[in-house]
Amino acid sequence: MNKRIVAAIVRKDLRVVRRSRALMTPLIVLPVLLMIVFPTVFTFLPRIVGGARTAFSEMFRNLPDPVKQQFGEFTEATWIRVVHTQMLAPLMLLVPFMVANVIAADGFAGERERKTLEPLLYTPATDAELFFAKLLAAWIPAVMIAFGGAFIYAVLVNVTAWPVMHRVFFPDLTWTVMVLWMAPAFAALGLAGMLLVSLRVRGMQEATQLGGLFVLPVIALDVDSYQHKNREYGRIKFPKFAPMGWTPKSKFDEALTAAGLSVGESEPAQPLPSTEDELSDSIPF
Repeated sequence: MNKRIVAAIVRKDLRVVRRSRALMTPLIVLPVLLMIVFPTVFTFLPRIVGGARTAFSEMFRNLPDPVKQQFGEFTEATWIRVVHTQMLAPLMLLVPFMVANVIAADGFAGERERKTLEPLLYTPATDAELFFAKLLAAWIPAVMIAFGGAFIYAVLVNVTAWPVMHRVFFPDLTWTVMVLWMAPAFAALGLAGMLLVSLRVRGMQEATQLGGLFVLPVIALDVDSYQHKNREYGRIKFPKFAPMGWTPKSKFDEALTAAGLSVGESEPAQPLPSTEDELSDSIPF
């Protein structure tokens, strides 16, 4: 593999991303919203929302004993620790994942829209070098945004929480390992599939739509429950986030067929076993 050719293609793609308003807008708005706005709002939530402190205190009293032993009784400092080490932690994985897929959707489909795909195919680059360069062009900005956003996030959290915490408490070891190890992996998750979709479709809009079907959202809203101390109240249900799996191949083939693309024969996906228990009802919000 010729590293000079790969580096030249990566530099060219990064220049295209930097000059494209359609690509730069989500690359700026998404990290700002999830890494700056959300942490600031949640840090001050008990102060700015009337009655929020009482509601959160009641919620903490009803949490399972292991959780209360980990964080102690409810205080504003406890709220800040729970929010930034538990509740908002998945955002640090969603940001690089979504940023990488936005750029990857433009990989080949954008070249086709700009009428630059054929000249690119006439270059000395092999198919492997071209594909690897497109992967790097999407992965590198996603990782840089993840690391830069994580640094800003940590500084912002410590500054806004200083009047309550009176110390630098963030990040902890788990959050640091998640950012340094898992964020780059999530940025790479689905990139190859998104590029393959981008290669087959006619434009970036189709690539974005089909790419969303190819890889399901990483985090799904689920429901769980725990037994209240007072047996008369029964089990208390609460929402939770859970990782989701891959879309069955049959669903992806149906999407490609609907888009007018030919697909090979595929075996029908086996239906998942249904489970019916007290937690299987829908979330009422």
